[in-house]
Amino acid sequence: MKKALVFVLVLALALTMGIIAFAEGVTEDEEIVAEEIVEAVEEPAEEPVEEPAEEPAEEAIEEPVEEPAETASEDSELEAWMASLNPSWGVSEEEWKFCYTINNVLQYYYEDGALYENFGTESVTLTVKTSYVVHAELTPEEGQALVDAMREDPDISAPYVEIASETVTIEIPAGESVFVPKNAELITDGVYSGQYVCAATYKGVSASIE
Repeated sequence: MKKALVFVLVLALALTMGIIAFAEGVTEDEEIVAEEIVEAVEEPAEEPVEEPAEEPAEEAIEEPVEEPAETASEDSELEAWMASLNPSWGVSEEEWKFCYTINNVLQYYYEDGALYENFGTESVTLTVKTSYVVHAELTPEEGQALVDAMREDPDISAPYVEIASETVTIEIPAGESVFVPKNAELITDGVYSGQYVCAATYKGVSASIE
């Protein structure tokens, strides 16, 4: 009976020691696992940092510089000239435009012709007409009416009849001059001649007074 009691006590003690050892083993394992978890939390795994891909540098596109067209400048100049026309002058728009085209031209008249000088910075083209005239034949009644009219208005002159004319076109470079002669064979007794510019072109602008 005593041996059985001793055996039971020994078995119980062995079981107790086993449970304690098992518990200690479990505790140690838990501590190891806990430490690994803590280390994993405190030291996160280093993920490779992806560097942004180098974008190709955008090459600056050189846009062509648009130079103002000469025609635009000419239009603006002409518009300013036309805007300066005063209606009270009694000059038509075409006549004023014609003045624009010969604004840089000087005219010198001689018995045998005329000299046209371009003092501007652009070439000019002129159409020059030479007219040959004689006094108009008037009846006594027409003559008297003319005399009466001339007394009232000094700008009225005796009428002329054109018997011939010559027209030439000349181009005068900037700073140069051109002489246009008269036809000496047409100038006889009683024949008079006059020379004038009837059309002109300057900077692409053309105008006429005929």
